Amino acid sequence: MAAPTLTAQNTWTTNPGEDFLQLQGQGGGTVGWIDSTGAGQGALASVPPIIFKLTQNFTSAQILNLVGNPVNILPAPGVGFMYQIFNSLLLYKFNTTAYSNTGGAIQVAVSAGTLWISQNNAGFMDQTTNKFKLGGNALTGPTSTSFFDNASMNLINTNGSNLTLGDSTLELIIWYVIIPTK
Repeated sequence: MAAPTLTAQNTWTTNPGEDFLQLQGQGGGTVGWIDSTGAGQGALASVPPIIFKLTQNFTSAQILNLVGNPVNILPAPGVGFMYQIFNSLLLYKFNTTAYSNTGGAIQVAVSAGTLWISQNNAGFMDQTTNKFKLGGNALTGPTSTSFFDNASMNLINTNGSNLTLGDSTLELIIWYVIIPTK
């Protein structure tokens, strides 16, 4: 027998606190479920969490205004949860003008400046060709999970002043799960 042909991709959206999937026994009672964070509950509690993929694009206007104006990538996941990043890809997409004033670094930061990925602006944001950075750093900073509990993820620029003149864009792709901190 041939495998069925898939013609469309289904998308389901849940609100915080709603179940994404429920597994019911023969009697109709719920025996396990996957909640809105992707974590297995009940009989599915031992199932590994679902790996999420996020792709976010950043405009030149956002990049030129990052100092003091971080761009939110992922909102805080809720008390008792944190992000675990598996991998990332940061793409610099050259348009017509490279950035200048390239001190500091473009960084994806969790919580209070705790880094996942860091790319020096010089040699990256000032280039006239497309560039990329694959992977990231292990999260740095305190080892207590409470530090990362309910922490958002943001794009920041560590330079004392904003980049200038550029019109290129960035694309960030991250693969992550949401895990309990308790």
